[in-house]
Amino acid sequence: MRYLFVHQNFPGQYLHLVRYLARDSANEVVFITQRTDAEIPGVRKVVYKPHRAVIRGIHHYLGDTEGSVLNAQEVVRVAHGLRTSGFVPDIMMGHNGGGEIWYLKDIFSNTPLIGYFEFFYRVNGADIGFDPSEEIILDTAPRIRTKNLGNYIGLDAVD
Repeated sequence: MRYLFVHQNFPGQYLHLVRYLARDSANEVVFITQRTDAEIPGVRKVVYKPHRAVIRGIHHYLGDTEGSVLNAQEVVRVAHGLRTSGFVPDIMMGHNGGGEIWYLKDIFSNTPLIGYFEFFYRVNGADIGFDPSEEIILDTAPRIRTKNLGNYIGLDAVD
């Protein structure tokens, strides 16, 4: 089988799965990442970098989202190159946190995509309100709620 993994911090949560799959010579394992300093035998690593940084001065609710769009754009360019070279995965798996999986189905529309969603932001009961010394201001709830834009885009992309 042909496997495509995507995580900006190779191999991330996929370490054991990728090692296992790569041991079988019948499998082709490709991993798209930003990380340059790690290798796993039998895994073809393809490195990408966003073509620019997040714009300084962008609305502070949207910095993470813009960074994720920049990641997703580069990943889709790499995926297009893979497809052009003849690589079409049987299954894709990727971490949603950096936006990297958002546009994969635009290249590999018939390949199932499994997304790893690590965190859903909540105004109450998760990352806000547990520390009594942290001041909650009018800006807090809308800012936290907006951080989920990437989760919603990712949910639309996965199978």
